[in-house]
Amino acid sequence: MNSGKALLIPLCMLIACLLAAALGALQNQLTYPVSPSWFHDWKFSQFDIPPALHGRAGASLVGLLATWWLGLILGLVLLIPCLFQPTPRRMFSAFLKAALFVLAATLMAETAAALWGLARINSETAPGWTRVFDDPAAAARVQFINFIGYLAAAVATIAAAAYSFHRRNR
Repeated sequence: MNSGKALLIPLCMLIACLLAAALGALQNQLTYPVSPSWFHDWKFSQFDIPPALHGRAGASLVGLLATWWLGLILGLVLLIPCLFQPTPRRMFSAFLKAALFVLAATLMAETAAALWGLARINSETAPGWTRVFDDPAAAARVQFINFIGYLAAAVATIAAAAYSFHRRNR
């Protein structure tokens, strides 16, 4: 590996962590209105969010703290096939395209999950563990959105990594 590529590795990983943190913050802007009690009854205390931030700002902070580390894992999976690109410039470009693809695919999947959850999850279909929340159906919707988001990020990362490797000499 040439030194130009080696110098870009920390930058790529930093970008991956920042994008993952931004995704978590955006996701919680989607989920906070779905179930404020999810945050007030659980997440704010889990992440030691000060009472002054209990609201959308705190929800964003929870998202940032809960997902930045995912950038380390997904960023590494995206970065490895990009190292096979012929130049540092192509490596960085392939990485950025792959990371933005994962971000967009995940946001679209989470939006679809939110719409599906609103249409299909109600007090009768909410799982028993959600009964500890003020609105069990809303808590189940948030958990569904979170699950689909993580699943979509994983699938999109694998797809983007495979595509980056496939396009390595083109």
